[in-house]
Amino acid sequence: MTLLRLSTRQFRRGWKSGEYTVMAAALALALAAVSAVGFFTARVRTAVVEQSGESLAADLVLNGGEPLPATLGAEARDAGASTAAVMDFPTVLVNGSGTQLVEVHAVTAGYPLRGHARIASQAFGPSHVADAIPARGTLWAEPRILGALGLKVGDSVSVGDARLRIAAATAYLPDGGFGFAALAPKIVIDQAEVPATGLVTPNSRVSYKLLVAGAPDVTAALENRWRDHLPGVRLEDASDGRPEIVNAIERSQRFLALAALVSALISAVAVVLAARRYATRYTDAAAVLKCLGLTRRRVQAVLLLELLWLGLAAGIAGVIVGYGAQYGLVAVLKDLLPSQLPPAPFTPAVAALGLGLVLLLGFALPPLMRLGDTPPARVLRRDLEPPKAAGFVVYGAAIAASFGVTLWQVRTVELAVSVLVGLALTVLILGLGALLMLWLLKGLRGGGGWRYGLANLNRHKRDAVVQMVAFGIGLMVLLLLALVRTDLLHSWRTSLPDDAPNEFIINIQPEQRDTVVKFFTDHGVKAPILYPFVRARLSAVGGKPVASLHFQSEDGRRMADREQNLSWSYDLPAANTLVSGQWWDKDEARKPLASLEEGFATNLGVKVGDVLDFDVGGTAVNVTVANLRKVRWDSFQPNFFVDLSPGALEDHPGTWITSVYLPPAQSPILADLVRQIPSLTLFDVDSIMQQVRQLMDEASLAVEYVFLFTLGAGVVVLLAAVQSTRDERRFEAAVLRAIGASRQRLRSAAIAEYAALGFAAGLLGALAATLVAWALAVRIFNLPYSMDWRVWIAGIFVGTAIVAFSGWMATRKVLNAPPIETLRES
Repeated sequence: MTLLRLSTRQFRRGWKSGEYTVMAAALALALAAVSAVGFFTARVRTAVVEQSGESLAADLVLNGGEPLPATLGAEARDAGASTAAVMDFPTVLVNGSGTQLVEVHAVTAGYPLRGHARIASQAFGPSHVADAIPARGTLWAEPRILGALGLKVGDSVSVGDARLRIAAATAYLPDGGFGFAALAPKIVIDQAEVPATGLVTPNSRVSYKLLVAGAPDVTAALENRWRDHLPGVRLEDASDGRPEIVNAIERSQRFLALAALVSALISAVAVVLAARRYATRYTDAAAVLKCLGLTRRRVQAVLLLELLWLGLAAGIAGVIVGYGAQYGLVAVLKDLLPSQLPPAPFTPAVAALGLGLVLLLGFALPPLMRLGDTPPARVLRRDLEPPKAAGFVVYGAAIAASFGVTLWQVRTVELAVSVLVGLALTVLILGLGALLMLWLLKGLRGGGGWRYGLANLNRHKRDAVVQMVAFGIGLMVLLLLALVRTDLLHSWRTSLPDDAPNEFIINIQPEQRDTVVKFFTDHGVKAPILYPFVRARLSAVGGKPVASLHFQSEDGRRMADREQNLSWSYDLPAANTLVSGQWWDKDEARKPLASLEEGFATNLGVKVGDVLDFDVGGTAVNVTVANLRKVRWDSFQPNFFVDLSPGALEDHPGTWITSVYLPPAQSPILADLVRQIPSLTLFDVDSIMQQVRQLMDEASLAVEYVFLFTLGAGVVVLLAAVQSTRDERRFEAAVLRAIGASRQRLRSAAIAEYAALGFAAGLLGALAATLVAWALAVRIFNLPYSMDWRVWIAGIFVGTAIVAFSGWMATRKVLNAPPIETLRES
């Protein structure tokens, strides 16, 4: 109890005197960043878990690319379960000259089996629970469809060959998904309307679903009976909780957690600097405590308890700030989230407090623990110092804490090691750049105040390097997200030809080929090239059934199980390059040969000469791999993972696909094409890219938001460095004032010092951002790179302004201290 009271009293005294201010600010900032991300992702994950039962609109869902056997529904009903069927496929709605790609959600009576669909009499109006599916001759449409086409409830619209009236606007569909997974808006129709639309043909891209709901024991028995026994059919239950959304949330959390991690590790630097200063100032107090009879361990126990109080106080403050900051993330990402998010659970707060203690124990405790060895004689001899802590203890604790915090955030050892190695290399490069900048600044000349300020940087070289690196990292990532990302997207767009296709047309029937080509040539558009394809499923590789094969990655299993689009041609497609094997000539084209995209072949573990078996509409097709291709997917030409020789599939009925370039002025002709051939499905690449760009903008804005904590951490490092040299600076300022230096000159010296520091940090941040952008463009994306001077201007200006202002604010009290008081204290 004595130690408890002593530590509490010491903590209150240190808090009132401001000794803990910087350390507490650094810790609070780190935990604010971490807890903000934790609260945000926990809310989204909780929403998905709470909706997992509804998100399938059933207890079990069987999903396949071909019509499911009717016996499955009968089997479920015989077991006492309820069933409903769903078909999902894309089409285009037309109103006047406007077109909109949509997904048709064709349902049967009883849908949804779990949850409730909500509809409204006008877009975004008050909603109510739908008591049945849309009546025959009507549909429900999402509000964004109505807005895009200028429609309202009560209007009629063509869906393929059928003319349907818009009966309601959908407000919520249990299985409708949200921004993470749903790009195309949905219309809901009665499945009995599908034949009248003429949109579904044997080779149409359709997802067939059987929804099943019933008592837990009934659905469990059905799941055990069906699981892994229905080839080509995916079975989902409520525990899957929309796996594509859960995976997106996990990726988002990991990316945001990395952003918060950078803030935490930079804040840890401030914790170290502040702890060292506190250890220096606490040495006399430790000596007094030793004289009063406290042992080494008891002195260390007092310090440990003080850190615990500091961790709790700063941690609670950081968690409160983080809880408020997560609302900013929700606002930034509102278009990607469920409409209603539950309150944040308390778990992220506990995790953040635990992480704060790890930071304190790893970065603040080692410098303080040596105070237990302070000699009692220091009360008489001020030159006596406690022995310095062993380097392996200090650095080992910091490395262990860094690894622990990183692993805590990213969850996997491999990624944690990669992140720390990458961060270490970045710090090393920026540190060397900072030393070079200090050497260059050393040679600059100026007026008295400016000359003294620039010289001061080299007098406090270690602190200057730390501050430059901290600010350089923060500015680098913000510049990458704010400016370089836009430049890379622009470089990608400008690298494409001006006439790169911007419209894809699928579901062209064989008898419609000439009509489609004639339509475009009649409107002055170059005749498009049509490519055939059929839907198929890979059944065996080298004579071994796919189900029995072991793949190196999950991508390999996924590609083997998915339906394949098989095309055939005599000539190598324009956007393809052979990497091994030979393309077939006219004689070889009669043989059953296959050409595979190299990544597809790698995932399957297939090489030239292997034999593949495909099931094409119940017919077995055996082909030999003749070559591997590298595909330029960004050519916007129709490309395929599997391209066969004409002899393998030429006699099989299929549909055709093409792509064309239409200038903006000619885009309205597509509405005429859809009216003429309603069964066609059009994909507007420009509008899809615009949606993807919007998602990227919102996601990167969220990361920028988190990285603002990184800049804040850089400011705290600056304050910690100023505080660590505060006594020295006060003495220097007092001596200079005593020999005639004016307060104005000292102020200009301080501004010069921190402006130069900010200039150097901004320059390093801009340089690092430029190098990373070049590596991404040239090495990763194979894009031409042109330097953007805005990166340099923004980096230098922002760095100089923030650091100069922060440094001036931090040193005001030092400059305003009366010289006589400082000299008397010394």
